[in-house]
Amino acid sequence: MNTVQQYGSECIDCTDTIKIIAKETAKKKNPQDGLVIVVSAMGSIAESIMTNAGNIAENMVREDPDALFSAGERQTAALMAVALEEAGLNAQVVTDIRGRSLEAKDHEESAVEIDTGKIEKLLDEGAIVVVTGSQGIGDHELKDIDRRCGASSTAVVIAAQLGCECELYGNAEGIHSVDPAVCPGSKILKTSCYEEVMEMVLLGEANLESRALELAGMYNVKLHIKKPFNNGGTKIMSRNLIVEPKVVSGVKVAGNIVIYTLRNINNNGRAVAELFDVLRDIDINIDMISQHNDGEGKCTVAFSCTGNQTEKMENALKSNPRLQGIEVSKQEDLSMVSIIGVGMASHSGVAGKVFNVLAEAGIPYYNITTSEISISVALDSENSSAAVVALGEAFRL
Repeated sequence: MNTVQQYGSECIDCTDTIKIIAKETAKKKNPQDGLVIVVSAMGSIAESIMTNAGNIAENMVREDPDALFSAGERQTAALMAVALEEAGLNAQVVTDIRGRSLEAKDHEESAVEIDTGKIEKLLDEGAIVVVTGSQGIGDHELKDIDRRCGASSTAVVIAAQLGCECELYGNAEGIHSVDPAVCPGSKILKTSCYEEVMEMVLLGEANLESRALELAGMYNVKLHIKKPFNNGGTKIMSRNLIVEPKVVSGVKVAGNIVIYTLRNINNNGRAVAELFDVLRDIDINIDMISQHNDGEGKCTVAFSCTGNQTEKMENALKSNPRLQGIEVSKQEDLSMVSIIGVGMASHSGVAGKVFNVLAEAGIPYYNITTSEISISVALDSENSSAAVVALGEAFRL
């Protein structure tokens, strides 16, 4: 049986941790089982790379750090292979699994092809295969080294090709039902499904790469999220494999939310369409949306976005002719608190319970948005922790 394991920079912070991983792997690996290890750049290497690059240039295009981190991952993969060999295991490094049959137009559309032929050959020969994470598959986040993504997506697509499970190791014990920073005693979900965890990622869960989760759901790859060599963690799979899904599995909070309310919009459909065309053109990623008629052919539209997008929004409101004559108001310093659970789709009364809990706690809220498996409310950031605690207690999370 094959397994794919991915180690993030946050759990490979120095050569000592690489040696520990190698020794533990030697203890626990069954000789009959195949193992692929996907690595991000070691934490100390990644930090050094960004420091040195920052000393040379203040602004870098995406390709620059991609090349730098790729070099860091090659170093890390080589060190991991050396440590595995030292622990008595046969290890081989593979740095490029990208296919070569795609045309230029496919690359322009961000299509990626992988070829696991070399990995499968090495597995057949009894080697542990160490693969560098940057294969152009996942999204990369350049603002935070510890959150740099890509390796998780690489691990998932390799597992999909090999038809096996994928273990993602980082600094999280698993997926918490409630943010442990707010509720230190919150539970770790033993199981969850792709849809549920994707909703959590979109609504504030920071320990997973959304692209990796999307690919896992697409190819039905079972995931296991945990710290290296710890028991427990969270297993993520198809909802059809979960015998009795919980009505509510988690409460998540996202901060730095702004709500814009635009009044005096012509209620003919075309004006609202043009508004959202403008938002698309200036790359505003919106969430909660509501619209209601004001009478006399006018309507009001409200939507939420993150605070770091307000400058683009303000510039568009001032300069774009399609937005002239619209009355605009803005609420800042908000957070979005969300409850998530696939069981909500088949249970009634959840929304009423949410609003009763907030009312009893004396917490006002503003915009509301729902999906089949989530309910989100925007409220003052100063009340977000109290809301999370109240909802967590009410739903026994």
